[in-house]
Amino acid sequence: MAPPPPGAGDQGGSGGGGGGSAGRSAMLLEGLSIEERRELRAVLPLNDIYQTTVWDSCAVVGNSGSLLLREDGEEIDKHDMVMRFNTAPTKGYERQVGKKTTFRLSVPDKAGFREGNETVVYHLYLRGVKTELEHLLKFKRVFREGPLYVLDLGFESQIFNTFGAFTSVGYVGIQFALQKCHHIDLYGFFLSEGHGVRHHYYNKDEQKPSHVTGEQLDREFVQSIEIADTELMWIADPCLYDCRRSIQRCSMCMRISVDELSQKTEWSTQQLALNARREQRWREFLKWENIVRDELKKSVRLQFQMQAEQRRMRNSGSRTDGVSGEGEVRGMQGESEDEYDSIDWERVVVEDMLDKLSMHEVLLYFRRNHLTIPDTRAQMLQAVKAHYFFLRGELQKQKNRLYRPSD
Repeated sequence: MAPPPPGAGDQGGSGGGGGGSAGRSAMLLEGLSIEERRELRAVLPLNDIYQTTVWDSCAVVGNSGSLLLREDGEEIDKHDMVMRFNTAPTKGYERQVGKKTTFRLSVPDKAGFREGNETVVYHLYLRGVKTELEHLLKFKRVFREGPLYVLDLGFESQIFNTFGAFTSVGYVGIQFALQKCHHIDLYGFFLSEGHGVRHHYYNKDEQKPSHVTGEQLDREFVQSIEIADTELMWIADPCLYDCRRSIQRCSMCMRISVDELSQKTEWSTQQLALNARREQRWREFLKWENIVRDELKKSVRLQFQMQAEQRRMRNSGSRTDGVSGEGEVRGMQGESEDEYDSIDWERVVVEDMLDKLSMHEVLLYFRRNHLTIPDTRAQMLQAVKAHYFFLRGELQKQKNRLYRPSD
């Protein structure tokens, strides 16, 4: 039995569907700091973006290597909505998997993968919500492209309670489609290494131990077949049952030899080149986390310098250029984080308006970014400008690497 249909999310709730009661939305905030809660409320949509959406036909396309056995791409693209998962690409595999993507359901550690203008919604595992949300918030601080969408935890918990265990992201996608589609066709599910095909059609990754065991995946298969038997959805692969039993039965069902079956799973020269390029770009893209990590380490070191500088300023009691260091430091120590965020630093720096800031506002920048404070106001303004443009340049380098394999 499928969980109830996704409903409206309230402010601070999730934006990818799911019952949006205040209690369920509060689940997202549990364990987060006040600042993280504020950030989360700012980036999540006020309402469920799919609250009133119902598609007539949907293709839910998994990641199984079995997709290479058939050329269903044109058929897949005819659906009103095409759902894909995590980092599953289309480029180079158009004949087998199509080129249309409407909706991508992803886990947080794959944040940043996007082929075009599809909507990316994140699936959070209930026992790791705090860590996963912190990762997504860190990602949003660097990449500010559009809002953040996550499946409502009420919807996630309904699936958990119904299934009795954690499920794969693919099974969550099936359950979502059952609430939003009149007709569902399932492609590329339930076959992997043990059935003579790769776990993923686009790389050599093997199925790794995770929160979902092989036994649970078998249960997902059985439950999905039961759903298909009720004609709520259709299994697009007519040889699925035979291919799960043995390679020989699979070849008989497909009316080709075992050798021909193996050849179908081999990548073309173009696909090999695209796979290598895609994986290299993805590794490069993931370096954005190293920048954040390095900045945190740097902040710890510079915090000691900052404290020493503040003590020096308090002891001196004054600064050059008529600036009262002691008074300004006291003001800086008591200010709210909101004061820093209320300043449009982009406009102030780019339009050369730094001289219009008060000393208190200038010191906010040094405190927030854990920078050593120069001796004069003129040096301070110069340091703010240099640091801001340096950060903007570093972030732009990462944004230029934003993973879009279709480019």
